[in-house]
Amino acid sequence: MINLAHVLRTHGPAFEADLEQHFSRDLADLYTGELTVRKAGVLLTGLPRGSNTWIRMGGPGAITAETEGLWLVEHAVKLTVWDGKGKPPQMRDYPEEWGKADKKTQHAVSQAEKWRARAKARREGN
Repeated sequence: MINLAHVLRTHGPAFEADLEQHFSRDLADLYTGELTVRKAGVLLTGLPRGSNTWIRMGGPGAITAETEGLWLVEHAVKLTVWDGKGKPPQMRDYPEEWGKADKKTQHAVSQAEKWRARAKARREGN
């Protein structure tokens, strides 16, 4: 079950844009009583694949069915040309939640900066 409060807290602007784009509803209606929490949750789960909210949440909903179909074709072609040596080609992973990908990138950048600093210190020391 998707937690509406979590989505509003972490992906609120995307959900607001999707409500307007796909259902012609304003998120402010949730606070005026014109849109119930239950109905907002139903609309959230009814968002189409590839919508702004799903893109930011990651997972299978982050891509459209068309994109997934292309990924399947790509995987089939890779399997067809695979020579049987080594690991077989793997399907693409679904996109991660935006914040998680950012944290991984930040970690990789900080590790690279530390490595550069150590390498520079070694060069200057020699």
